[in-house]
Amino acid sequence: MSNTKKKKKAVSVPVQAIIIIAVIALAVGLFIGLIILHFAQKNKIKEEPGAASPVVTSVADGEPADYAESGNITIGKYKGVSAQVTPDEEEIQSAMQEKAESKKLQKKLENDNRIQKGDYVFIDYEGYVDGVSNEDLRAEDACLQIGKYEYVEDFENGLIGKEIGKTHTVTVHFDASYDDELVAGKKVSFSIDVLGKFDDAYAKEASGGKYKTVNEYKQYLKKKLKKENQETVDEIAWSEMIDTCEVEEYPEDLVKAAQQDLEGQYRNFAKVSGSSYEDLLASLNMDEETVKETAEETVRDRMVAKTIAKRENLTLTDEQYKKYLMETMEYTEKDNMSLEALISEYKRDYGGRPKDDMLVEVVKDFVGYHAKQK
Repeated sequence: MSNTKKKKKAVSVPVQAIIIIAVIALAVGLFIGLIILHFAQKNKIKEEPGAASPVVTSVADGEPADYAESGNITIGKYKGVSAQVTPDEEEIQSAMQEKAESKKLQKKLENDNRIQKGDYVFIDYEGYVDGVSNEDLRAEDACLQIGKYEYVEDFENGLIGKEIGKTHTVTVHFDASYDDELVAGKKVSFSIDVLGKFDDAYAKEASGGKYKTVNEYKQYLKKKLKKENQETVDEIAWSEMIDTCEVEEYPEDLVKAAQQDLEGQYRNFAKVSGSSYEDLLASLNMDEETVKETAEETVRDRMVAKTIAKRENLTLTDEQYKKYLMETMEYTEKDNMSLEALISEYKRDYGGRPKDDMLVEVVKDFVGYHAKQK
């Protein structure tokens, strides 16, 4: 007998089986890879809520889309927005001042050009401490009623008897206990330009004899301004609401298109006015950066409008579309403009997304309708 151990017989695997196993392994690996990629992308979106959705970015002109859902923006309360329609004292005084600056009215009042106690006056002033001007003691178009002493008593009394339309110097001695360290215990010299005044004579002339006192005229203006504000409550409510919205990330293509539209408008205007594009921007206190910021504001408004329209199922019919376009471009029915002609003109003069801009108007109306007026 041989001492050699008997070898085990080798097991042979058919080639077809090897191929089948390899294919199955590859398929399983691919499936697992897709699952991992899916969750990785999902986690990435959660980690980066500002990432813009490519689908939302390319939304058609006038088509609603929820940009808040995609993470581009956050939107605050848009139903029941508080809208201030009752004018405050500053708004009333501004309306009085605008009327007072009328040359026709000034001519009628030119014989009564000295300040009396009880008169409302609007002034520019600048204060000097130890001969040095100070920014905190400077104001333009300030309005005060002489003798009401909302300002320092010596300041107001120093204007009594002074002429309208001239510059006067009034010296005020501040007590050492005065609560502003800048002027406490010091003598301050104020240079005051008296721009105009509102007195009973002004009220009578400004109202065509209907109101005999300033207070009567102010009450009339208050009612008039409130009515005007109620007619534009959509703009007031939109302004309040838009301040609560925050853009996380702008779709670059939309900003770029809006910026090109704005630049086109400014270049056309510069050409018509006979100036360069750069000079026009300078005259408007703008530069390329502020043009981009304005474009971003336009895109923000469109994104907010599209989102609210999507959530509230708001639509823009052809009839509404034409109405808003006509109002925007100041046409009437007599002009007999077709919708196609209006769209073409809007795109030429204002920009390439007219339906988005008109959708903004639809949403403004919606926000204004649901606003709480106060």
